[in-house]
Amino acid sequence: MDCSAIACAAALLLLLLLRPCESDDRIVPGKPLSPGATVVSEDGSFALGFFAPSTSTPAKLYLGIWYNDIPELTVVWVANRDAPVTNTTTSPAPTLSLAAGTSDLVLSDADGRAVWTTNITAVPGTPAAPPTGLAAVLLNSGDLVIRSPNGTTLWQSFEHPADTLLPGMKIRVRPVMRSAPWTGYMVASQYQANTSLVYVVFVGTEEEMYLTYSLPDGAPPRTRYVLTYSGEYQLQSWNRSRAAWSVLGEWPAGLCGRYGRCGANGYCDGTAGGGAAPACRCLDGFEPASAEEWSRGSFSKGCRRKDEAPRCGDGFLAMPGTKSPDGFRRVGNRNLEECAAECRRNCSCVAYAYADLRMSGGASAGDATRCLVWAGELTDTVKMGDVTGSDTLYLRIAGLRAGERAKTNALKIALPAVLASCLLLLAGISLARFKFKGTLIGKIGNGKRRKKQNLGAMGSEFGETNPGQEFALFRFDDIVAATRNFSEAYKIGQGGFGKVYMR
Repeated sequence: MDCSAIACAAALLLLLLLRPCESDDRIVPGKPLSPGATVVSEDGSFALGFFAPSTSTPAKLYLGIWYNDIPELTVVWVANRDAPVTNTTTSPAPTLSLAAGTSDLVLSDADGRAVWTTNITAVPGTPAAPPTGLAAVLLNSGDLVIRSPNGTTLWQSFEHPADTLLPGMKIRVRPVMRSAPWTGYMVASQYQANTSLVYVVFVGTEEEMYLTYSLPDGAPPRTRYVLTYSGEYQLQSWNRSRAAWSVLGEWPAGLCGRYGRCGANGYCDGTAGGGAAPACRCLDGFEPASAEEWSRGSFSKGCRRKDEAPRCGDGFLAMPGTKSPDGFRRVGNRNLEECAAECRRNCSCVAYAYADLRMSGGASAGDATRCLVWAGELTDTVKMGDVTGSDTLYLRIAGLRAGERAKTNALKIALPAVLASCLLLLAGISLARFKFKGTLIGKIGNGKRRKKQNLGAMGSEFGETNPGQEFALFRFDDIVAATRNFSEAYKIGQGGFGKVYMR
């Protein structure tokens, strides 16, 4: 073996021996991280270090994690979001280090003051220095973890997400959008959806419930979910040919998909046809909390009760085709009548909804019913129509006697139609009466004719006046034309007999 081969072997052996002690994917006690230096994951995918937004002057530094293998700085996690440190050349630099006497990562400013920490409970028996073998490691997944000497994870950045959700991260409650309540499709407490781009998994156990996702083979490696500044939830992928992020999907779809768009006790009507924008409305028994803001299209204050709150003996109004509001409590092992009784006997219960998941093939094991009850404000309610995921929401109404739900609903639907039919019938009788008497007009004296001309000045253009009556008669089609189909722009008032329009 020649000298060059021996030198290469020695160099390789030296690298193998040094790697466990001086790996660049971790921070160890006594070796802090300063501006200008980075910690890089083992496969080179992610980097941890200090960065400054391009708009900050003087430079405000943040500690963060970003993609290390793409040219555009794309930060996926930030530690000191609300407390940037200043980068100066005349004083000591800010540092990130494992603090003495604890297992904490501590970010200190140039004056040595702690501006951010992981806040981990101190390891017993180590009052003066971190235990040997303690390290903060940046994993290939982009997760920064603090590991104890025995390999236990003491803290991880994945538990404290910023605006980016990476594969493998647990996605818990973030009020951006909300689907209808869980339908019960599950296998061994997990539900998996394959979008061909990502595998999304729902995990539900006694301890926790969360979503997570992974990338299938062949998927672009730099694919992520992002919550944008404007509130959209996007699936993005890095396009190497264009050197830019491409949006593969965006949620919510439509205004009604935004969480709580119509405020407390309001609902978003997503059933408007003809391309009309969804409208915010108040639930029965409620009115806008701020009529002025409501008229300007601002619905954040929601709706308030018109009169008194419902009492324990009041009945329920059925609202079919509804996405159930948020904030419910699930009551297990109940049929429809038992679910209704659960809400009736609780005077603070304001609404309930029920679903038998066996009807849709869900809930492969255990309780196949879903009884939801609400106490307090109803938030994020949507009128969906008869589509998958909708429920019938039963809303307790003040003054509605128990047992009159079906009758009340039928009256609400039928009464306007009956009144309209009666009005049309009366109009038809009057017109028929006028036409019958019209053959006798020529025999009526001149005085009656003058009365018709005086009282029927308006009727001479749009209708006719029945002799001997004090009011003009108008054809319905003429009224529609005169009021531009009962446009609010032509309304000049409203009284006990209805609305008054100008012509």
